[in-house]
Amino acid sequence: MLEMYRQSSYADHAQRLRDYETLQAMRRANGERHLPAGTQFDFTRESIRKTRSNAPGADVNGCAWTSAGPTNINGRVISLAVDPVEKQNMYAGTVGGLWRSQTGGRRWQRVSDEIMLAQRFSAVAVNPVKTNEIFAGAGDRNLSIYEKGNGLWMSTAHGAPGTWFQPTKAFNNIIIYRIRIDPDPASNDIWVAATNGVWRGKHNANGGVDFDVPFKGFTRLTHDLAIDFSSTPRTIYAGVRKDWDDPAKPVGIYKTDSSANTVWDKKDSGIDLSMAETLSLALSESNPSILYTKVSHINGTMAGVYTTTTAAEPGNDGTAWDVLPFSEGNGLLADEGMCWFNTLIEVDPKDPLRVYAGGMNMWMSVDGGQEWENISPGKDPKYHNDAHSDFHTLAFDPDDPKILFVGNDGGIDRADFADPEWHWTDASHGMVISMFNYLVSNRKYPTLLAGGLQDNGTVITFGNRTW
Repeated sequence: MLEMYRQSSYADHAQRLRDYETLQAMRRANGERHLPAGTQFDFTRESIRKTRSNAPGADVNGCAWTSAGPTNINGRVISLAVDPVEKQNMYAGTVGGLWRSQTGGRRWQRVSDEIMLAQRFSAVAVNPVKTNEIFAGAGDRNLSIYEKGNGLWMSTAHGAPGTWFQPTKAFNNIIIYRIRIDPDPASNDIWVAATNGVWRGKHNANGGVDFDVPFKGFTRLTHDLAIDFSSTPRTIYAGVRKDWDDPAKPVGIYKTDSSANTVWDKKDSGIDLSMAETLSLALSESNPSILYTKVSHINGTMAGVYTTTTAAEPGNDGTAWDVLPFSEGNGLLADEGMCWFNTLIEVDPKDPLRVYAGGMNMWMSVDGGQEWENISPGKDPKYHNDAHSDFHTLAFDPDDPKILFVGNDGGIDRADFADPEWHWTDASHGMVISMFNYLVSNRKYPTLLAGGLQDNGTVITFGNRTW
């Protein structure tokens, strides 16, 4: 007997309960007994075995679950962060929860199961002053403004399971798009860009962080946030996207500083915003007067990549931003059909002219965006595996920015550009984040499973977690 299951919306908790009741009704109709807590399938022996009620996977509510994988075929990674001191420590926000690696991406552990559920995380950041302090923001910034999450989470123990707590309820039921952390020990502020604006958090005496009100009253739907931490006061840029709940609100780039006597000003002269939907930002750490923005069109194509060399301040011609040249030859415009989904742009922290733009492919420019190269295939003629398509996030090795980690619809890929014949290698094996649209099982052979994945084909297993 075959049984087929269809994925329901992860965000609709009421629907999940209804689906569970439907499953129970199917079991009753088929005369199936409910397996009590502590009963698990042994996927290596194709048998049912009893386990202790307090064993891993046992559920006091009466259902026992064990992971069936896949561990070798991964889904979408939305955000990445690398510990700037202990770079073997990495953190990934995915469509299947929050994950931690302590081996530079060779092995991964999901750390969000106990209190945060296996939901989606759009932002993750390591405090550069206290690297034991990790922040994670829920929601799904890739899909739409309605894929909301259950808030901001914080750990003061390197993200270990069971150490996460919410420092504030200000971000519940919204999307957190970006988290930036001030590297100055004197302030060490936590900056958050979210559906409900830009916020600044201050550490308190109890080891948490206080977020009182949106920073200077800025409540716009903020898709990205860039901050010049080398300036005093800090210079802050907010990329405001199209708000489909109130389409009349203007999109664009807003700028202020961290002092008390300034306000938010619109600083996007030179950018065609007539049909813009999202604006992603990248600020050069080595030359903070240089910024890049990748702008999407409401039809999903790319409106353009723009740059400023004047910290977004207008020049003599009255404009601050210049559109970077494109042609069919370099392919970047043609590559962008889902710019609302793939909105990645980053700049090398040591080289202001080395820029990366993620679309369906990964693109690199070494001359400030004048020319672009598709780097998805790599350069090694002996290694033919491309990086997976649809790029969402990028993190640099803290010691050598020529080493990249990119998150895409197939997990995490790593490359080292110091090698002239460099190639991409998988850095996410062991994660279990595949998005099943449909799943089929067999009553006679319970370890036989097959299903269709989002952007990763049809997969099958005969009894282990490698599909």
